[in-house]
Amino acid sequence: MTSLLATAIDRLWLLPCCRSSSTCATLVKTSGRDEGQKEESMRKLRLAFSKKEKGEELLARLDELNEAGELEESQYQQKLEQYQQMIDQSNEEISSIRASLTGKLEALQRDLERYPAELKDLELKSKLGEIDADAYAGRAQKLQSRIARLEQDVEETKTFLEAETAEQAGGTIEIRLDRKPLLRRPKWLKLP
Repeated sequence: MTSLLATAIDRLWLLPCCRSSSTCATLVKTSGRDEGQKEESMRKLRLAFSKKEKGEELLARLDELNEAGELEESQYQQKLEQYQQMIDQSNEEISSIRASLTGKLEALQRDLERYPAELKDLELKSKLGEIDADAYAGRAQKLQSRIARLEQDVEETKTFLEAETAEQAGGTIEIRLDRKPLLRRPKWLKLP
C-alpha cells in the first residue's frame, strides 16, 4: 500500500465514477493531499523541537534557581520531573517523525531512480517511431517536471532529517505552559 501511495505523488488517477458502473471515470489529483502531509510533518517537527528546546531552557533555569537555594527540594523534584518528561516526549516525537521522513525519503529516491529509465524508454520509442515528436515532447516534459519535483522533495526531506533545532526545521513555535491546550469542538458537532 505504501509503495502505491509513494508512486501516487503528483499523478492523476482514474477512479470509477460513483454515479454508475459504466466506463465513466473521475480525475483526482493527489498532489494537494501530499503537500498538506508535507506541511503537517514540517509543523509537527517544528513543534517537537520547540517543545524540547523549551523544556531544556526551563530545566536550565530550574537548576540555576536550585543552585541559588531559592527552591524547596519538593518543588525542585516536581518541576524537574515535569520538564524531563516534556523533553523525553519531544525526543520520542522527533524520533517518530524522523522515522517517517526516512521512509518517505526512501520512497522518493526509488521513484527518482525509476523516472530516468522511463525517460530513456520514451526517447527510444520516439527514435523507433512508435510515438510522434509532439507526443514525445509532451511526455518528456511531464517526466522531467516530475523528476525536478522529486529532486526538490528529496532535498527538502533531507533538510528536515538533518535538522537539530526548531530554527533549522523551519522556525520556532512558541510553547506556553500557562494555558491548557485548547480543545476545539468539531464543526459538525452542534451543542444545544
